[in-house]
Parts: sequence; structure tokens; C-alpha cells
Amino acid sequence: MTDIPSRPIEQLPAGELEQEPQRSPAQAPGEYLLVGLLLLIVGALFLEALKLPGIYQGYANDAGTLPQAVTSLLLLLLGMQAIGLIRRRAALGSLKEAAGYLFSKDILVLILGVTSYAVLVELLHFEITTFLFLWGCMMFLDWRRPWLKLLVSLGSVIGLILVFYTLFHVVLP
Repeated sequence: MTDIPSRPIEQLPAGELEQEPQRSPAQAPGEYLLVGLLLLIVGALFLEALKLPGIYQGYANDAGTLPQAVTSLLLLLLGMQAIGLIRRRAALGSLKEAAGYLFSKDILVLILGVTSYAVLVELLHFEITTFLFLWGCMMFLDWRRPWLKLLVSLGSVIGLILVFYTLFHVVLP
């Protein structure tokens, strides 16, 4: 489907006809590369998690329970994303376009945030670091409704604590 303006050509601003239509972030050419790379990384982490006793070995709360559950969920979500890309026939794009998407400002800031999370979790512990990370990422991606994001972050951390500490008896870092 082409992006044809509904106004007559005479009413269009100069240069609008020559402009290439902008891709939405959902159609960025680097998505295939990113999903493929994440599938490889998470797949390798899943294979490592299988070496620990956990849910796939019949243990409900052992050392491998959390890593196996998280990597399984990530593989499921990445698989759904890959199917969505194939269904909507997203543009593959060139390697240069993919690199531009993968190393955009937003992606680099989020990678810095995850790296900071990994360092700070030792100093500030799981609850505080996770809360700050979630709230910070949501605020970085969209500045609207900060109080709602604050409540969602707080609720997520409380939910994680209830599920993993209370239900599974997993000691959080």
C-alpha cells in the first residue's frame, strides 16, 4: 500500500512528493538482525540453564528454576516477535540500515541502562535497582504520566518479590 496524499498536488508543500516515506520503528530493517541475535544469545543461555537442576528436571525451587523459566519465556516472546515479523513481511533492509537501527541512540542508552543495572544490583540490591531500572527505562521511552510509570514499576517489583521470594522461596540478590 502506498502513502498517497489526499490533497491535490498543487496544495502540497514543495518537496513533499520527493520525500521517501518514513519507516515506523516497528518496520525498522534491523529488527530481523536483532531478533536473530537475541534468539542466539538467549538460546545459548537456555542451554546453560538446562545444566542446572530446575523445572525441566522436575525441581520446583532449585538453582535452575529461575534461569530456566526466564529463558523459556524470553524464547517464547522472541519466537512470537519473529513470527510477527514474517507475517507482516517487514523489510529486511541492508546491513548498513540494520546497524543504524541496532546502534541507534535509544538502543545504546538501554544497553547502558542494563549494564548499569548489572553493576548497581550488587550495591543497591535487587528491589531498589529493579525499581529504578524499570522506572528509568519507561521514563526514557516516554515522558508522559510519570506517576503511572512510578506505580507500575513499584507494582512490578512488589509482584516479583511476592512471586519469587514468597512463592518459590528464591533468594533475590
